[in-house]
Amino acid sequence: MAELRQNTWSLNAWYEQDYAGNVSYNGIGELFCLGGDNDYGALGTNSEGDASRFSSPVQIPGTNWDKHASGSGDTNYQRAAIKSDGTLWFWGRAQYGTFGTNSNVSHSSPVQCPGTWNSVALQNLQSMGTKTDGTLWTWGAASNGVLGLNGPDNVHQSSPCQIGTGTDWSSSTIDTKDKITAGYRNNSAIKTDGTLWTWGRNDDGQIGDNSVIQRSSPVQVPGTTWNSNAMMIYACLATKTDGTMWAWGGNGHGQLGHNNRTQYSSPIQVGTDTTWGSLYISAARYTVRVVKTDGTLWAWGNNSGGGLGQNNQTQYSSPVQIPGTNWKQVSVSDDGQTTAVKTDGTLWGWGFNGKGGLGHNNRTYYSSPVQIPGTDWHLTRSARQAGYALKLK
Repeated sequence: MAELRQNTWSLNAWYEQDYAGNVSYNGIGELFCLGGDNDYGALGTNSEGDASRFSSPVQIPGTNWDKHASGSGDTNYQRAAIKSDGTLWFWGRAQYGTFGTNSNVSHSSPVQCPGTWNSVALQNLQSMGTKTDGTLWTWGAASNGVLGLNGPDNVHQSSPCQIGTGTDWSSSTIDTKDKITAGYRNNSAIKTDGTLWTWGRNDDGQIGDNSVIQRSSPVQVPGTTWNSNAMMIYACLATKTDGTMWAWGGNGHGQLGHNNRTQYSSPIQVGTDTTWGSLYISAARYTVRVVKTDGTLWAWGNNSGGGLGQNNQTQYSSPVQIPGTNWKQVSVSDDGQTTAVKTDGTLWGWGFNGKGGLGHNNRTYYSSPVQIPGTDWHLTRSARQAGYALKLK
């Protein structure tokens, strides 16, 4: 394993594959990949394979990029981005129709998925998104009822299919909390009335309906004041409008933040704090990152690669504070790679860097935040992945 070291408030970032953007306030955005593996053309640079692997920023074709998402699990070579005009684009590995283009052809540069979109989420061979009209759509592999279409598991979809007929699904933006998130064969989404809905695999009670029964269409989690949500593998976290945070599902790594390893099949409040109200939450696999209303940054769960920012690799089953103040946004990937932005526009990263995804032309691991050059950075909304950023002029 590469060297694990501390770099207190200098700069560096992690990512399995990372993207950064340069965008002006008029919506003209340039998207950059900071590095990583390029199998299946996942870096979006119109090339693929080891010979085209990067460890420093390279621009993705096109302009006007606005929001981005990255697959994990079986889709960790799949990427998606939404432009300011609402067009949705995919690149990388295409399986089971996850690009929504009615084909399984992989692409090393962006290809458009039909429709006008507000949000997109990817995970485990399936995609989900909301359109500008408030409708909710899924496509890709249909295992464990994850598409929410109330159909058999072996009927995969290679183009977007609408879930129900509702037009009241909320959308995520780069400045707001996540409203739709994808987990490991699970999805969750919040409606405009504050209700939270989940569906798919439910072995560990991650659906939150006090059962372990698989659901092939959305079921409501108790409550009507949900504010944001994040899916992990076999677990879910969410906040309410009163600033409380809740977690349920699998807990083998302490990822629920309850100071134990107990599994729960319905929402349990994390501590007693009510300062998660402006929460910018990111959860991936078995690890969590959250920004509180006071600008402090907290983490818990799995800590391989030093992603919890504690200058160690110790797992924590309750929130621990990451050094620094004035944090604004945070994002984490399945490998524990973490990126975060402060209110002064500086971008910081730490954790796994074995694939050179930090963009610093090395593969050094960092267990505390280090700064990425530049200012005026802004993270895009990506529920499960770090490494996407906009640079605002």
